[in-house]
Amino acid sequence: QGHSTIVDEIAEDLDGEIPSIIVTCCGGGGLICGIVQGIRRHGWEKQTKILAIETVGTHSFNLCVKAGGKRVRLDKITSVVSSLAANEVCEQVVKYFRENQPQILSRLITDAEAAKACIHFANDHRFLIGLACATSIAGIYTGMVERILTKNEDFYEGLYDKKVEQEMNNNEGPVVVIVCGGCEISLNHLKEYRDLFGLHNI
Repeated sequence: QGHSTIVDEIAEDLDGEIPSIIVTCCGGGGLICGIVQGIRRHGWEKQTKILAIETVGTHSFNLCVKAGGKRVRLDKITSVVSSLAANEVCEQVVKYFRENQPQILSRLITDAEAAKACIHFANDHRFLIGLACATSIAGIYTGMVERILTKNEDFYEGLYDKKVEQEMNNNEGPVVVIVCGGCEISLNHLKEYRDLFGLHNI
């Protein structure tokens, strides 16, 4: 319930505009549940998509989506993004996915793409963010969000999306990305990511 107030803040900042998509990371599913509740409270559920991004190796929600909305357990966490490490998402987020009001899309990125987003965001905005938060930001830097809104994804990327009766807001409304944390990040961590993933040219 507390997470839902994020949408109240978004509504206030947008001053009457309705976002086309809200991009966030997914760990256990609590944040997404709050965003769904906030979207419904503001009556945006037929106009605003949620994009839930996980890393390969923490993809417990993605497994549920590929199972058609059944709760599935991820056998082993293999990603370095420990803040998203939940072997199983909560039942409520799976229920919200099945209800499709709003539509919740599930996509995956690699650990390297999350690390690259950390570095790009620090360079572009002078803020340090952690890998979990960068998972959301990577949706922008990899072109994922643009491909979704312009319907330019490869077939397999949206293969498991639940369909909607009418096409939603497309790319007309603002894109909102939840930048949710950075207490676990430091300049030393950024150097470690550069070394681990060979990102010295950024």
